[in-house]
Amino acid sequence: MRAYSLHIGVNNVNPVHYNGWDGILACCENDAKFYSEVAGKAGITEQTLLLSSDADEYKRPLTANVNAYLKKQSETLKNGDFLFISYSGHGGQVKDINHDEDDFQDETWCLWDRQLIDDELWDHFSRFEAGVKILMVSDSCHSGSMSRGAGEETATVLPKRYVTREAPRDIGLEAYHNNKQDYADAVRMPLVIKDDIAASVLLLGACQDAEKAVEQDGFGLMTGALRKVLLENERPGTYKQVHSRIFDLISAIQRPNLFAYGRESALFREEEMFKIDPKKYFSFIRK
Repeated sequence: MRAYSLHIGVNNVNPVHYNGWDGILACCENDAKFYSEVAGKAGITEQTLLLSSDADEYKRPLTANVNAYLKKQSETLKNGDFLFISYSGHGGQVKDINHDEDDFQDETWCLWDRQLIDDELWDHFSRFEAGVKILMVSDSCHSGSMSRGAGEETATVLPKRYVTREAPRDIGLEAYHNNKQDYADAVRMPLVIKDDIAASVLLLGACQDAEKAVEQDGFGLMTGALRKVLLENERPGTYKQVHSRIFDLISAIQRPNLFAYGRESALFREEEMFKIDPKKYFSFIRK
């Protein structure tokens, strides 16, 4: 069994693409480094870290880098292999062109150079072999169904004091319309049919599709809550149990989502979190 991980932290974006908006955030790279540490403790040695502050263009959160990484892994991973993906940054929404969303909106990640649309992630995941497990953590606004799926439409109302990870709707739509050539392939993706996924995909999203994700105390709110759970519990429990614990901690502000699809996704939800090696259990607690 092989295990790999990709960690993306976007504290700012390219104003040229986003019509002068730089999307400054403070804690997304901290999140990415935290998830890299978690991956290391889970026994994942093959890690890739993409940070907006990195001067090397091959180590920055560019769409080409993310797409190339996922393409390579879809061609490499086999039955029993594990892929852990984390993203921290602004989340956005654009018009759903292929009409596979109940709310008529596609969710996006705001990477440095452009928005990555959720249909693009689904297209990558659909190419993985049966038996591959893909864990995805998205600490961003509108992340309830970023991996593809139906999120809730209701939302909590946040006080203005909170720093949110939401790309302003007008900014995202304007960037989308002014740079249509950058999104040409993305919007031509076929209709998403979740039954087509042979691999197992599990998403832990920071909030519901209609909600905003907050950052405070050095991390995204959801990431900070997960960190607290992992520090206080030597054996954190199943993904389903950990989601419930995080939900209880932060649901007054935002409601994290746990969504799974694929051939063996129901079993994936019931597995012990971050237990990559069947012979060992995961423990994040610092000894």
